Amino acid sequence: MSQVVLLLNWLRRLTSHVANWYAIEQERIKVLPLPTLRRIEQVLGIDFGVQP
Repeated sequence: MSQVVLLLNWLRRLTSHVANWYAIEQERIKVLPLPTLRRIEQVLGIDFGVQP
């Protein structure tokens, strides 16, 4: 794959992640899968105290 194609694919994924984060932040997404919540906790370095 060319470098341009790789960069475009990376940008598409990044854009998708940013859009999802804004939707979570604005509470348009009401339910998160537990692995997603755990990853957010890991990235932010906090524990929301959610138990399965």
